[in-house]
Amino acid sequence: MTEEKRLTVYQLEKDFLADLEECKTEILEDKYPEDIIHERADSWVPVYNYDRLKLACDDLWLGYPSESGLTHDCDNAYDIIGINIYEHLNNIGHEWLAHARKKAV
Repeated sequence: MTEEKRLTVYQLEKDFLADLEECKTEILEDKYPEDIIHERADSWVPVYNYDRLKLACDDLWLGYPSESGLTHDCDNAYDIIGINIYEHLNNIGHEWLAHARKKAV
């Protein structure tokens, strides 16, 4: 029996940051690195509602409408959770980018 990684917000953040580190050169050399961060953050949002719910159970704040207003037009909890995951990863990605730029100078 293989051991499956438990899906947690911490593990998702860790895997996302590892992905950014793996593509660090490409991201930093791109004309629009912020666009790459947005694309990467979006690609790490789980597609399946079951996975989104597992993350929301790990961090209950993911189930609440965001202050940014992006969740305003959502008709269900799954979309709210997905958008909140995206916003969270996007913020982490931009922090990573700012730090990576400082280190590159």
